[in-house]
Amino acid sequence: LLIRLGEYKPGGDPVADVAVRLRPEQLKFLRQDTRHLTPFDQMLRQLDVLAE
Repeated sequence: LLIRLGEYKPGGDPVADVAVRLRPEQLKFLRQDTRHLTPFDQMLRQLDVLAE
């Protein structure tokens, strides 16, 4: 919400800063084409990479 309002300022919350930095990769993961099937183990590896 702060980003949408233009009120987000980096440095105020380290956890939020990481979430903002990772947002493009998170959205890419969540917007997978529904016709593309990803094996469960590969999906877990992708989530691990996002969580690092």
